[in-house]
Amino acid sequence: MRNNGFERPYNTMQMATWVLLPLLIVHFLIFVSPVLPVGASVPCTLLFLAAGTLSAYFAYKCCITDPVDDKLARHLKKQRDGNGGSSGSSGDVEAGGTGEEADDDGNDPTKYCWVCQTNVHDKSMHCKFCDKCVSRFDHHCMWLNTCVGSANYRYFFRTVVATFCFVTVDASCLAGIVIAYFVQAYGPNGAGGAQVDRMRDWMGADLPLVNAIVNVVFLVINLGSAFLIGQLFFFHINLQREDITTYEYIVRENQKKREKNKDAKAVRSKRIVMIRAAQNRRDKGMVRKLQMGRLCVPCDPARQAVQEDKKRE
Repeated sequence: MRNNGFERPYNTMQMATWVLLPLLIVHFLIFVSPVLPVGASVPCTLLFLAAGTLSAYFAYKCCITDPVDDKLARHLKKQRDGNGGSSGSSGDVEAGGTGEEADDDGNDPTKYCWVCQTNVHDKSMHCKFCDKCVSRFDHHCMWLNTCVGSANYRYFFRTVVATFCFVTVDASCLAGIVIAYFVQAYGPNGAGGAQVDRMRDWMGADLPLVNAIVNVVFLVINLGSAFLIGQLFFFHINLQREDITTYEYIVRENQKKREKNKDAKAVRSKRIVMIRAAQNRRDKGMVRKLQMGRLCVPCDPARQAVQEDKKRE
């Protein structure tokens, strides 16, 4: 059983975050901050560093907080006490154990986990990556390499918000620098300008184009990151509005897909039956209408017949 996101095994996506965050900070301090206008350099750098610091802090808190189901935690503690203080895990429970908790609240809905072999909260789910039941399981975050549940969801969401601000500030500064440079250096006038002069003076190297190319590369990275993290941010805003978890959302959407596929299959079957019946009656008009119904959903007789059948049920 993994207790937090810093326990082995690590994964590639988790280690990528350990490299990418410091890389973005180093790039900003070397390639971006020195070539920003003086009035913008200090506040933008402070805002960028503040967002990066908060992102790292909340990610750390999310990883270090164990979201294990508290009923499972009590069950494992009793095991450790009964085994003389030995290390407990879900694999230590003997097969066939009842898993009953003496201090369970009888009014609290529970279910039995056959992997952990104990009762857990009704909304808890067993994570195969962490090998434990997680209270109000949301999802297993591969970037943080930890489960997200009721205990650490607030830290996860704050990590998303801080990271979104972090890459958005970076992307905004990069976009301003790159656009200003190429307009001043290669625009209709092509006479240069303040941005070109700052990039020419960068590190005393007189290599403004090198700075611009590096910043273009990081601008693409930041825009892609901002788009993906922004989607995640608004997705979780919607989840909070509906008061559901990511897992519950996935289950609901899969149920909708199954129902949609079931309805589509019923319509296809009904269409075949109705076409054959119309052909037997030599009703060419109905045959054409049924065939055209594939293109016109509101006027599809087969779909209407299926809906009437469902109402009668």
